[in-house]
Amino acid sequence: MNSTIHDPSVSAVDITRITASGAMQTADLVATEEPLEIMMAWQQDGSTIHKNISVTMRTPGNDTSLAAGFLFTEAIIKNAPDIKEITSFPFNFNKILVVLHEGIAPNLQ
Repeated sequence: MNSTIHDPSVSAVDITRITASGAMQTADLVATEEPLEIMMAWQQDGSTIHKNISVTMRTPGNDTSLAAGFLFTEAIIKNAPDIKEITSFPFNFNKILVVLHEGIAPNLQ
C-alpha cells in the first residue's frame, strides 16, 4: 500500500484481514467523512449579516461546489449568480463562508 497518499477524501486504516490461511495485519483505504459548516453573509439595511446555515457531513473536496449546490437545492438562493464569493477558512477546512451580492437576501424560510 502507498503510505504517501495525500487525498483528504480517503484515509489509511489498519485492519486485520482473515483468510483461509489465517489472520494478517494490513492497511486498507476508507472514505473520510467530516462535517462542513456552511455560513452566509449578506447586506441588510446597511449592515452585514453573518449566519450559520447548516452543518452537513461530506467527503472532503469540492466544498465550494457542495455549499453552492446545497444553498440552491434548499431554495436558500435562487441561482448561482446570487453568490459573490465562497471562501474557505485557512485554519478550519471544515468551515466555509458564502457571501451574497449586494441586494440579494437569502430565503431562510
